[in-house]
Amino acid sequence: MKKIFIILFLTNISLSFGQISTKQYQTGIFETYDNFLKNEIKLQDTITAKQNRNKLSTSFRLKNSNGKKIKDSFAIFDGNHLYFRANSIQQHFTNKINDSYKIDKAGYFRVLLSNDNYFYFESFFQCRSDASNHRIGSNYRAGIIYDISKGKFTVFYTIEDLKKFLEEALNIKVSYDDSDRLSLQMVRYAMEDLFK
Repeated sequence: MKKIFIILFLTNISLSFGQISTKQYQTGIFETYDNFLKNEIKLQDTITAKQNRNKLSTSFRLKNSNGKKIKDSFAIFDGNHLYFRANSIQQHFTNKINDSYKIDKAGYFRVLLSNDNYFYFESFFQCRSDASNHRIGSNYRAGIIYDISKGKFTVFYTIEDLKKFLEEALNIKVSYDDSDRLSLQMVRYAMEDLFK
């Protein structure tokens, strides 16, 4: 039942908000972070996206018009969707990278929600330490938000990360019970309010 809810939620988000309509990017490949900030594509090409085999995965494999896999670009806009390469965004996180988790390096992650101020997407992380709330070796999905005005990404590792972001973004006091453990469902509900 939980898997069905997740699939329906992601399908709804993709259909409702998947297209980037608030800030138009050129169709093509942004090799670097600076290219992305300046909206300067380094290569204009026809891009095809294919979701990875795991249907719950948010990761996509992207290929150019020659069928060659696109590997190391910062971001790609295919004319309909914006994708970020997971391991290329780490140096642009606002919050400290949690050493207990390793970001999934396979493929690109498609923006699920967008407005004039933010892009929201999700990525898988792998637990590397028993100091976290997850078993060593287990994978979990976390929300990531990109603040367009700051040019920075925030990963919602903890309830405190989410609270701090919402207070700054919405300029309101946010309260969660200190005993609450952050869940992806909590992040998604918060994002629904932010992207109304």
